[in-house]
Amino acid sequence: MGNELTTEKSPSPWKSRMKSTGLVIIGTLLGLNLGGIYLNDQDGEVEAQPIVAQGQMAGLPDYSSNFKELNPLAVVVETETSYGSGFLYQDGGYIITSAHVVTDGLDVTVWNSFFHPSEGTVIGISEFMDIALIHVPDYEGQEGVEVNLEAPIQAGKPVLAVSSPYDTTNTGSVGYITGPKRHLEMEDSSAYNQFIQFDAQTASGSSGGPLFDASTNEVIGVITQGSGYYEEIKYALPIEDVLVYIDRWIKKPLPEATILDIQETLRELYEWEEEEWEEDTEE
Repeated sequence: MGNELTTEKSPSPWKSRMKSTGLVIIGTLLGLNLGGIYLNDQDGEVEAQPIVAQGQMAGLPDYSSNFKELNPLAVVVETETSYGSGFLYQDGGYIITSAHVVTDGLDVTVWNSFFHPSEGTVIGISEFMDIALIHVPDYEGQEGVEVNLEAPIQAGKPVLAVSSPYDTTNTGSVGYITGPKRHLEMEDSSAYNQFIQFDAQTASGSSGGPLFDASTNEVIGVITQGSGYYEEIKYALPIEDVLVYIDRWIKKPLPEATILDIQETLRELYEWEEEEWEEDTEE
């Protein structure tokens, strides 16, 4: 379809890395490392340690404290066949993610930044917008992200992306909005054409992660996909449009049969799009 979905499945890295150093935060701006934090496991105790920022020496912004605050709000979403990213919304144990991350059943596993797994259930999914909602009882009572429904989406605004591309759990990157309200040619049933275009580093597995306003630490978008032809171009859904669906599902979750029907429709759609993409790249 000319757009590469950023969700994939490989052997679960989180199960085998429970005691490993757990967090790598990379801030990239104009090719420079801006710093971050990592988790240092000493004698079973996890301690956050600062990474010296090269960008700081060059007089560039240091976002390491931002990532330290935002990292616990981001999660990994794992299903039987795929994985992606997500983030905690409100205090009722709700995780926002991408629809194409959760297309093979109601039950999922959600891993937090300390590699602790929790069971979750898909309670909402859209075939028109690439979003889904998961309920995780273990997360009830935990504070979710702050959102900004009126943030100006303008080219040049600094943004922070926190997601889990490949096996690098909760990786942070820095970039800019490079284009607001982008229209994409979609072969699926989606009529949505108001994507946020940005250049913070994301990759396969980043779908569903939060895109933050770097000046406020508020979510302004949900990472959904990258350009199939230009790796540096990424897209996110504006949070104000996402919450139209999310808040509705919180009040009234979709029936299980409806969710399963939508998942089947999406699986067929993505299989067809993958075939189309492979044919395009071979030409």
